[in-house]
Amino acid sequence: MLDSAGNPYGTTDEGGAYSEGAVFELVPSGSGWSGRILVSFGALSGLGGYPVAGLIMDGAGNFYGGTFGDSFAASVFELSPSGNGWQVTVLHSFTISGNAGGPFGNLVMDNKGNLYGTTMSLGAYGMGNIFEISPSGNGWTYTDLYDFSNSGDGEYPTGDLIIDSEGNLYGTNLGESGQGVVWELTP
Repeated sequence: MLDSAGNPYGTTDEGGAYSEGAVFELVPSGSGWSGRILVSFGALSGLGGYPVAGLIMDGAGNFYGGTFGDSFAASVFELSPSGNGWQVTVLHSFTISGNAGGPFGNLVMDNKGNLYGTTMSLGAYGMGNIFEISPSGNGWTYTDLYDFSNSGDGEYPTGDLIIDSEGNLYGTNLGESGQGVVWELTP
């Protein structure tokens, strides 16, 4: 992701202060680029770990992303410029039991500021789900939109989402016998 000045931002699924990933910024310097960690993820951070997906940015310069999760939690977060630094806010926390399975692919945002994403192995059947997180009052509201069951709809969504101008969501899942599934969710 590039900001308005052309500086790249991204995520790592390892490293950072807690060894479970970070958000970084690269800034041009005299000899190339210098990097700066903006936030570190892991059990000690309270944010969950392993932000394997990339970031998306809104018109105000805030970044949004998700953490796949460690043995405790996964999350959807917002990273906002604050003075000379950055403030991270958890918009939704997912409880993880056993293997992690939170957001794996990039989130998308509609023109009303609602965020959409998938989890890899959460939801009612443990095979992933599609969710919406909407701004409401002083916080955000989580809504489970669809739970995958591997009954023709596949399981374990790992790809990035796409949203069209009508608000339809598109994604990909693993399917039975190793076959992939391309799906559409209409509002």
